[in-house]
Amino acid sequence: MYDEGLWTRARRATARGVALVCDAESRLLYFTVDPAIQWQRIDARNADPQSRQSTLSRDRLDLAATWFEVPDDEGQILVDTTDATAG
Repeated sequence: MYDEGLWTRARRATARGVALVCDAESRLLYFTVDPAIQWQRIDARNADPQSRQSTLSRDRLDLAATWFEVPDDEGQILVDTTDATAG
């Protein structure tokens, strides 16, 4: 498993190319998460003294969201988390 973010179509294409050269299978799983739920999870992680992750501000999250290019016709598998986040 290679989980590096791959925020842009170009980075995803490069990763698929590397997998092809290595004779490895590649799959793009795209998880939909409501931004409010995403922030709740990050806010909880920020508050966790056991977390080893860097603190992420809401402004930084909003900025990062502008960098992401939603997969479109890239063979992605959509994982809809709408029902899973309801509680």
